[in-house]
Amino acid sequence: MAHDIVAAARQYMLMKTRQHKAPAWLLTELAIVKARELFKYYPKVDKKAVLTALYLAHLHFGIEKHEQHRHSFKSAVLARKFLQRHHVSPLFIDKVVNAIEAHHAHVPCASFEAELMKNAEAFKFLSAKGALIMLHEGGLRGWNFKASREYTLFKMEQKFKLVTLPRCKREAVKGRREILELFNV
Repeated sequence: MAHDIVAAARQYMLMKTRQHKAPAWLLTELAIVKARELFKYYPKVDKKAVLTALYLAHLHFGIEKHEQHRHSFKSAVLARKFLQRHHVSPLFIDKVVNAIEAHHAHVPCASFEAELMKNAEAFKFLSAKGALIMLHEGGLRGWNFKASREYTLFKMEQKFKLVTLPRCKREAVKGRREILELFNV
């Protein structure tokens, strides 16, 4: 790769986030922080593929619940086109696209990078920090407190089921418990 594809992906996603006013940028950055933390334990992982996939996973974003199951496939199509325009290798493109498609477990992870990406992405909603960001984001979207709280809890449960790495699973249990306490559930 002649240039920094991760930086290009970040810029593209930031543009899309501003354009659509979603998803919450801080949630994207939480997933990036989690991935970088996981890299310490998995040093052989293709870091560029994981980070690129995390940035491109929500290029198409549906705020409504019924739209969510489609966003990973629509984002994957947009990501493939973006990566092709940046002349990255077909193998890298396939790895990133699979990670995007698999982050909601609609298709199997074809690489460890996809598995790590799915786990890092889940942590957006498995920490008190992420829950508070999402609660605030709901208010920005015009939702009342109850709707924001319910959606945040829905995303927490959805993402909790997607965590597969043992190291992440232990942390997810703790994060879920903290969120439930925070929300008095």
